[in-house]
Amino acid sequence: MAIALGSVLISFGLKNLGALDELNKRLTHGLYHERPLSESIVIVGIDDRSFSDPEQGGLGAFGSWPRTLYADAIENLRDAGAHSIFLDVVFKNKQETFTSRELAEMVLDAKTSDEVVEELAESLGNEHPADLAFKSALGNDVFLYADPATTPLLEGKLLTTTGERGSLQSFVEAAHSVIGGVQPDGNEQAVYTLPLGFQVGDQFIEGLSLALARDYLHRGAESGGQWSGDDYAFDALRMIPVERGQFLVNYAGESYSFPTLSFADIVNGNFEEADVAGKIVMVGATSTLLQDLVTTPIDPDVAMPGVELQANAIETILSAEFLKHQSAMGFALVLSILISAAVAAFLFLPILAGSAVLVALLIAFPFYAQWQFNHGVIVDFIWTIFALITAYLASLAYRNFTEFKEKRYLKNAFSHYVAPAVVKSLMDEPDALKLGGERRNISVLFLDIENFTHISEGLQPEQVVSLMNNIFNSLTEVIMAEKGTVDKFEGDAIMALFGAPVHSETHAVEACRAAIKLQEKLGEINKSMGSSLNIRVGIASGDAIIGNMGSKARFEYTAMGDTVNTASRLEGINKFYTTKILVTGGTFESVKEQFTFREVDTICPKGKDDALKIYELLGTTVNDEGKTVLTIWNEGLSAYRAGNWEIAEAKIKEVQMKMPTDGPSKTLLGRIDEMKKTPREGWDGVWRFSEK
Repeated sequence: MAIALGSVLISFGLKNLGALDELNKRLTHGLYHERPLSESIVIVGIDDRSFSDPEQGGLGAFGSWPRTLYADAIENLRDAGAHSIFLDVVFKNKQETFTSRELAEMVLDAKTSDEVVEELAESLGNEHPADLAFKSALGNDVFLYADPATTPLLEGKLLTTTGERGSLQSFVEAAHSVIGGVQPDGNEQAVYTLPLGFQVGDQFIEGLSLALARDYLHRGAESGGQWSGDDYAFDALRMIPVERGQFLVNYAGESYSFPTLSFADIVNGNFEEADVAGKIVMVGATSTLLQDLVTTPIDPDVAMPGVELQANAIETILSAEFLKHQSAMGFALVLSILISAAVAAFLFLPILAGSAVLVALLIAFPFYAQWQFNHGVIVDFIWTIFALITAYLASLAYRNFTEFKEKRYLKNAFSHYVAPAVVKSLMDEPDALKLGGERRNISVLFLDIENFTHISEGLQPEQVVSLMNNIFNSLTEVIMAEKGTVDKFEGDAIMALFGAPVHSETHAVEACRAAIKLQEKLGEINKSMGSSLNIRVGIASGDAIIGNMGSKARFEYTAMGDTVNTASRLEGINKFYTTKILVTGGTFESVKEQFTFREVDTICPKGKDDALKIYELLGTTVNDEGKTVLTIWNEGLSAYRAGNWEIAEAKIKEVQMKMPTDGPSKTLLGRIDEMKKTPREGWDGVWRFSEK
């Protein structure tokens, strides 16, 4: 039961986190398959032949096409009985130049040169004849492409934008404008979805695909679709599943599967009326030169023209062959049944037979997935396969480990993850491997490699790992030599315990001695590597809860409590004073006879209310000159706390003259200067941090 439940929960967790999502989508590509087309859609491709020389039946260079060509295409299609015409072209600028053909016709039609000049001047002052011809050809059966005016944002279950950005307003007023565009989720291997529509202010506007399908099925209808829970009721027969404001395109064919006519033939009238009569005619780029191409799951190797992508979306709506992803509840149910049965086989059948069951399930699952796809559901591939393999490996491991004695199991399982003292404790007391803890007086040390993130930016990942391992290996040896236990590594930081799990009356001494030796060890590392790394150390001594923390399924030996939090805070507070080792008053009182300290400040870390005295650990001894400097510092610190700014400033500057790079002096002088300019009411000598 534990293996089955664990496999299901891990797989479910990975799915919710989106892990392996790219691989899962790639595996679903094989589920898409060709379906019979409804013959309601035909594509008019702006293809390579359309760019050819007019003498060869083409229209010449694409960039020189006058808009009269589009007008001719619209009129020819309308005369042939096309139901609706979609232009996947944006006409955002006025046509202001004349082609050589237009100029030649103007000269031939004019009787005198004056007439040429007059006609040219009149044309330049008004709308271009090509624009007028194009606008006059538009109508309620023509749809112009538009993009969202701003990047769509998902709010609730709808994509929102401020409006549309497409063709000239004068053209839009003479036809319909439909908003299209692809909105990937950032983890796409192909285009799987298209926007259902867009919320613009208080109005929901159906997207390009829905708008053209609605016109084809319900032209003249007064109302659109309605929401039914998370689905969109397009009409009485079509309930569209909606995911993040989009719907899944059920591709009916591979690239270039839809019936396609050449734009040049449409303009020149070289086509059969039956090819377009009563159909949605979609005019768009099919030539690869125009780069309007997308990758699709049904044909990942051959890019599909954008206009054909829209045709597949409309075909999905017309045929009502909608898709949706498997629900979380459905996934959990199928996975639980499958894994429970599989684990039973893995555990109780002979190993070879269990392996055969695994292979059989891995082979059978794609057939089940295809059956579900054919019924409109895309199942989750990778996480189911992951759960099966995880359950199989876990079952084998369980069967193997139960053959060994409990102590050997414990030793092998834990020796690589926790300190040897913890392993020995568990070996001596196996019952200790359970949740729970005890209160004990310990010292906690936190260290962090200063600016390591910046340093590692110039390194390759494997170089960063190697560098971290080398540094941590050396620092860990120092900690453990001083009877410390490395509790955990967190990025470029280490948390260590002194006095736990092995009890010690001198844990504060051991922690301070370790901190000094850690700085010395880092100096050796810098010398050998030619680097200039620094570490900050924070030490706190006091009561903490130590023991096995976590859940029944997963726990670890660690310490918790205010002492731990304070040590962590002190490590970070070093950066405000440019110090290397800071300790709490509890640590100072325990070891002040063995080490030399400087009282740095009285503070309240962010999020805490109680004042805390902090001390800088300077070393084991100090010379006479150092003692003199400490005396001056203490006098300055006393004046600072009393608000005697002049005396405090003079004393601390005297310290700074003797130690020009002293961080605490610089910090306090900066505060004194600030408070002289802007006095703080109720100054009590405690500095309260507003940041960590």
